[in-house]
Amino acid sequence: MWGTRRGCIIRYMLSLFGKEIRPSIDQVFTPRRTEVNRAIYVDRVALEKALIRALGGSLHTMIYGESGSGKSWLYKKVLSDIGALVATANCANAVRLKSLTAEIQQVVDEEEPKRLAEHSEEMNTTLKAVVAEGGLKSTRKYTFSESDPFLDCVRILRERAGSNSAVLVIDNLEMIFSSAALMEELASIVILLDDARYAKFSVKLLIVGVPSDAKRYLSKTHASVGNRLSEIPEVSNLSSDQVRTLIKTGFSLLKLELDEETLDMWQKHVFEITMGYAQPVQEYCQQLGYVLEDSNWKIEPEQLKEANIAWLKQGLSQASGLINEWMNKRETKAGRRNQVLYVLSKSKKKTFHVNDVESALRLEFASSTKPDQTLGVGQILSELSKGQNAILKRTQSEASYEFRDARFAMALRASLYKDPHRFKISKLDSPVADIE
Repeated sequence: MWGTRRGCIIRYMLSLFGKEIRPSIDQVFTPRRTEVNRAIYVDRVALEKALIRALGGSLHTMIYGESGSGKSWLYKKVLSDIGALVATANCANAVRLKSLTAEIQQVVDEEEPKRLAEHSEEMNTTLKAVVAEGGLKSTRKYTFSESDPFLDCVRILRERAGSNSAVLVIDNLEMIFSSAALMEELASIVILLDDARYAKFSVKLLIVGVPSDAKRYLSKTHASVGNRLSEIPEVSNLSSDQVRTLIKTGFSLLKLELDEETLDMWQKHVFEITMGYAQPVQEYCQQLGYVLEDSNWKIEPEQLKEANIAWLKQGLSQASGLINEWMNKRETKAGRRNQVLYVLSKSKKKTFHVNDVESALRLEFASSTKPDQTLGVGQILSELSKGQNAILKRTQSEASYEFRDARFAMALRASLYKDPHRFKISKLDSPVADIE
């Protein structure tokens, strides 16, 4: 507490003497913050408009996109802008509780702990009174249903929202995608919200997650579910210009004005290695900020390389570690595998075919590949897609692959480089096997 107050006092004293006050780096770049940081948020006009229109329509809404693409900040920003009352159920907790309804009840219960129990308590009291008066003469003829917790939840959400929109967010859908029971429960919730008993409370459902085929999956098991859901376009990566805006805004807040040449260089580099994913862009800029702080805010050419290394250790440690496992194996084809990994790091495509990878490899490493030589690219890609350390996954299309997680591609882009003088593929922290 005293440390915080002392920091405020120091900042206040500096302001009195006209000293420039630079905010802390983790106040500007906040990649893991749950609340939207509007100072650094990059407007995504088309997606925001699509979401607003979807929420105002008659259907429930689905948002999908890769992890780190900015889905959470997008929907939170939009829901805040329209003044909606929001309750967010996390599917990760639904797995733990083995019930999506239980998670929804728990979320609403945090705000209204007594009201959810009110109906059940009333039922119990009535039941005891009837028993005391001898009212239960035939258990076959008279039954007492338990309270419907989901109905209680939507009722309370509507009461709390008043005349504003009420939105129930189902976040991290990928956590229950492999659970038939929980996906069945989700399908039931979608259908129930159109039932008159539930629909009168006008609570809209917003389903958020990674799977792009969730709507198709739900429609396959329950045809009527698909008719109740609308999808906005995929929340994908930021454009190069949006990355530029984020960099310029963030470092301007840190009192660092960038000339056009530096801004151009940083924009190209950051967009290239993060692939424009919103959260990784902020992670990288945060590490670059720390490097600059250690250099007394003087810009030097080697700082991007230092930021790469820092980001590999902080934001990409798991992905980088798995890549090390593949590159450190000293097998006969280890050199060729390193070539393949390097080529994958340069690929601009999300999905890559064996033939495309081989063509790129022959072009990149012409001196180590002969026209009639079998390179074994298909076998290498297959190996990279198997086991606990797999970094690739096979697609539905024959002989095609994609990264199991975009962070594997980022780790490759941030770490691998070809040394033209020693003919080696190297990582920033350690060189690996000869390739030519």
